[in-house]
Amino acid sequence: MGKTKTLFVCSECGYESPRWLGKCPSCGAWNSFREVKVQKERLWIEHDTEEVSPTFLKDIEKTKKDRLPTKIDELDRVLGGGIVRSSYILLAGEPGIGKSTLILQIAFKFAEKGKVLYVSGEESPQQLKERAERIGKIPQNILILSAPSLEIILSVAGEEKPDFIIIDSIQTLYSEKLEQPPSSVVQIRECGAKLLRFTKKTGITTFIIGHITKVGDIAGPKILEHMVDVVLLLEGDKNTGFRILRAQKNRFGPTDEVGLFEMTANGLVPVKPHTLVELHKNSLPVGSAICPVLEGSRVFLVEIQALLTQTPFSMPIRNVSGYDIKRLQILLAIIENNLSVHLRGMDTFINITGGFKIKDTSTDLAVIGAILSSFRKKQPFSGIALVGEVGLTGEIRKVRKIEKRVEELRRFGFKGVIIPKIDVKEIKTDGIELYPVKNIKEVYEQWF
Repeated sequence: MGKTKTLFVCSECGYESPRWLGKCPSCGAWNSFREVKVQKERLWIEHDTEEVSPTFLKDIEKTKKDRLPTKIDELDRVLGGGIVRSSYILLAGEPGIGKSTLILQIAFKFAEKGKVLYVSGEESPQQLKERAERIGKIPQNILILSAPSLEIILSVAGEEKPDFIIIDSIQTLYSEKLEQPPSSVVQIRECGAKLLRFTKKTGITTFIIGHITKVGDIAGPKILEHMVDVVLLLEGDKNTGFRILRAQKNRFGPTDEVGLFEMTANGLVPVKPHTLVELHKNSLPVGSAICPVLEGSRVFLVEIQALLTQTPFSMPIRNVSGYDIKRLQILLAIIENNLSVHLRGMDTFINITGGFKIKDTSTDLAVIGAILSSFRKKQPFSGIALVGEVGLTGEIRKVRKIEKRVEELRRFGFKGVIIPKIDVKEIKTDGIELYPVKNIKEVYEQWF
C-alpha cells in the first residue's frame, strides 16, 4: 500500500486541485469540489515492463479492422457496420431507458461468436435471468459474474479468457486499492483506465454501461469518455416506447447515424424511421406541422406540435420537449418582429412527438408554422410539409440535401412542401408541389 494524500476533485469533470476551490477552472461548475484521499501509487501509472521504442509514422503497417456484425441492424448502422474487435465501448442513457436490455440482447448475439462474461453490479443473477428469458432462448456461452470488485473481475477474466466482457455498470465498480466508494470520480476514472489497458492488452472486446446525470451528461469524469473508443447514447421518451441510439463518439465509424428501436415485452426491436410519427397527410391538426429531418444518411418525418394560450401572469411560460428552448425564443422574436404577431403575452409549448430530440435548424419553418397555426386556431393546408432554416431578419435559408428530404415526402404521399426559394433548382417536381418562399411573410401566406 502506498502513502495517501488529500486532493480536491471536481464531481462534474474530475479536475484535481491540491486545495478547495469555489469554481472549477475546467468546467465552470460551482461548489463541485469534494475532498478525497488517494494513493500516490496510482493504477493509471502502472505500465508493462516490456521495452518499447518509438516508430516512424510512415513505417507503421495498417491493420484491417475486423468488424463483427451484431445482426441488430440499427445498432450496426450506428457503429458503421459492426463492432470492431478489441474495442472499448461505453453505452449511456437515463434510468429505465433500456440500456441493460439492449446490452443483454448484444450479449445474446456475442454468444454465437464466442464466450461472454457479463458482470452485473446492479441486478442479481436471478433478475438477470428473468430479463433474459423475456428476450428469448438463453445461449450457452454467457457467464454471469456478480462481483463489483475490479480485481476479482480481472482475475476471473484472466482465467476464463472470454471473447467479450460486459460491465453493468461502471458506476458500481470499485478497486480495493482505493479508499473512495463506488461511483466516486476517482473510482470511475481508475477502474475505467484499468479496464482500458486490460482490453487493449488482451484483445477482448469490452462494453461498459454508464449512467446519466440529471442534466443529461454522462456521469463521472470527462476522461472516461476520452478513454473509450465509442460512446453510444440511448435516448427517448419512456412513455412512448421509442428509443433512439446515437454515436456521440466513434473512432471506427460515423457519428451522425442514428438507430431506432421500440421497447416491447421481448426487448428492443428495430423499427423504420416513419414509425416514429403518426403522419396526418389528409387532416393536419391545429398547431401541428410535419418536417423532414436529416439524421446521418436517413430522413425522418417528424411531427412538431405547438400550443399557445393566454397567460394570466406577467412572465409567459416557454416550455419545450425535444427542442432547444433558446432556439424557440429566437423564433418567437423573429415572428413578432416580421409578422406583427404579439406572442409576448402567451404561454408557448413545443413538443416533438415520438420522443425525438431535434437539433437540426431545418425545422425552423415547421416550428413557426405550428406556432402560427395554434395562434390563429386555424387548421393549415393539409398534406403540406415545411423545411427551411430561418435567419434573424426573417429570410429563409438553404438546407442540406433538400432533394432527399423532398423525395421522402413524395414517397409517403405528401401533396406539397414549403421550401427555401434558393433550393428550387435542385429538386425534381414530379409527384409533389413545391412552394418556394424567401421570408416568413410568404410562409404565413402559403401555410394557410
